[in-house]
Amino acid sequence: MGMDMSGLFIGLLVLALVIVVIIGLFLLKKKGVFAAHPIGKIVAVTAGIVLLIPLLVVFFVTLPWTLIYLHDVFSPDPPKPPVDYAELPFKLVYEIDGEIITVEDTYVIKYKGVDWDEGQGKHNVWYTSFLGQSHGKDYNYVDGAVIILDDLKDGSSGRIEFLLGSCEYYMGLEEEEPLYKYDDVSPGDIVLFSSGYTGPISDEELKNEYGITILEKSISPPLT
Repeated sequence: MGMDMSGLFIGLLVLALVIVVIIGLFLLKKKGVFAAHPIGKIVAVTAGIVLLIPLLVVFFVTLPWTLIYLHDVFSPDPPKPPVDYAELPFKLVYEIDGEIITVEDTYVIKYKGVDWDEGQGKHNVWYTSFLGQSHGKDYNYVDGAVIILDDLKDGSSGRIEFLLGSCEYYMGLEEEEPLYKYDDVSPGDIVLFSSGYTGPISDEELKNEYGITILEKSISPPLT
């Protein structure tokens, strides 16, 4: 789905131009212009064909995206959440390299409404943040997760996260897809991202492979 909104508008514009050209030729014929001026008929038809050919090429190239856009625009909106704002406390305490680190903060979710793009169609839009960031706390976050380790000690690229969960999970909606697209990942899990594996990681493997011991972790329950 690499085409952006401009491509869709081009498709609609080309469709409109094709219709205008066809209607124009039809009206000229109906008024008898072609009968009164045979040479004018030849010129008009030739010009119409020359104009229609590139327009039709562009039209058929953009037609699939235009149809997808029109389908999505007139499709029902996704379900709205029962609540549109939440503050969700969480806590994580872990030990790494002999240092105990405590991350205690509040995950903020705001419902922003419905949007559309060519990749997702109509979908709910969320704004997320952490209260600790506005209070000057230097925690390492990504959207919906706390980064525990962003440089794996075995030399491979990847990171380890404490997963808080999706906006749909907290706001009482059915999730559109599994977290991180893996069915076995749940909110509150410690998740390993690496080139060879992505999914939950056990406490034993955390300790033996990465020198991390989870001492305490908790997340807020869903609101509904």
